[in-house]
This record gives sequence, C-alpha cells and structure tokens, in this order.
Amino acid sequence: MSIVNYASPDYRYYDTDKKIMEDYDNRIGIYNTALGQYKTQAGDYQKLVDDFNTNQIEPWNANLAQWQQDRETYNAAIEKWNATDRTTPYESWSGTVKSPGNFTSTAPVFEGGSAPVAPDDPGFSGDDVDVFIEESQARAQRRGAASATAQAVIGNTSGAFWKWCWRAVGSGRGRLCRVPSWRY
Repeated sequence: MSIVNYASPDYRYYDTDKKIMEDYDNRIGIYNTALGQYKTQAGDYQKLVDDFNTNQIEPWNANLAQWQQDRETYNAAIEKWNATDRTTPYESWSGTVKSPGNFTSTAPVFEGGSAPVAPDDPGFSGDDVDVFIEESQARAQRRGAASATAQAVIGNTSGAFWKWCWRAVGSGRGRLCRVPSWRY
C-alpha cells in the first residue's frame, strides 16, 4: 500500500471520540430503557392510587363530611336550646337533634407498596452531547484537511515541496533521499 493511501483526506473521527460517542449512546440507551420501565411502573402504581382514592378515601371523606354536617346541625340545636329558659330538658325539647357522637372511623391506609423510583439522570444533557459532537466533528475535519494537505504534498511530483539530500545511514554509509523542503 502506498503512503499516499495512509494520508486519506476523509473526515474520520478519532478512536477516542468514537468511544466517547459510543459511551454516550450506551448511557442514553440504558437511561431510556430504565425511564420506559419507570413510566410503565409509575402508570401501574398510579392506577392503584387512583383506585384506592376512589374506593376507600372518597367514601371515608364522604362519611367524615356527613358527620361534620350532623355535628354542625346538633351544635346549632344546642345553641337554640341554650337561648331558651332551659326549663325543659334538651331531650324533651321540641327542637332536639340527636348527637352525632364522636367520629371514630380511622382513615384508610394505602397498602399498594412503595412508589417506583425514577432512574438517575445520566449525568449529561443533550446539549453536552451536541457540543461534544460538534467539537469531534471539527477535529475530524481538521484531521481530514491535514491529511489532504499531506496527500497533496506527497503526490506533488514537480519538486516544489521536495529536496534531495544525502543522509547518513548506519556506519558512515549514506543514501540519497527526498525530504520536504521546509525541513532544510
């Protein structure tokens, strides 16, 4: 293979840049998979919560609201009775309202398990990835431009870029070689 083929003007990413981009892709894929699982679990969990609220909390709240209304009605009746001469016992008074008693019901407890936890942030944003890709593209373009220049220099047969010189090789022997003109 000719040395000219090594100096390809193609815009190629450095191996390190490729590995970093693969790492970004892998981490994004892992995060998206975990996020998808979380969304599914969160949806299932939300259904349990909604069912609990509809079938247990709402009826309990309705009972509490009814008791509060009965208590207010009873307290209003007591207040009216207190405004009388109170010679008639309350139980025999014509405006008597039965006492609602104490509200002894205990609020229902959700037993649907613990809520799913969202996956940890991958540690970078889409902007971070975009900036890295732009920088690595710029490096690849500079690399390709340098390779294209090298290929042009190597392929130039006019001699404008080359000089002939005598180089010492080994034990005093030498050889004639071409070197770029900017070196001498």
